[in-house]
Amino acid sequence: MKQLRRSKAPFVFEVRDVWPDLPIALGGLNNRVLVGLLRGLERAAYRAADVRIGLAPGICQTIDERTRGGSASV
Repeated sequence: MKQLRRSKAPFVFEVRDVWPDLPIALGGLNNRVLVGLLRGLERAAYRAADVRIGLAPGICQTIDERTRGGSASV
């Protein structure tokens, strides 16, 4: 992400699926340490993005809830 900041190009983050929620819900990811690391990576990506785009209204709502004041577009 530091490389993105060095360039003048905006970082547009398109979210096609909300991770790590899906593998957790399906029971495929139950390691607490790994879940915490993935959630941290998710937060870092949302924070670093200049624009966040979700493919469905529900995804946008989840992004908005997790970014506290940020907004996502469909």
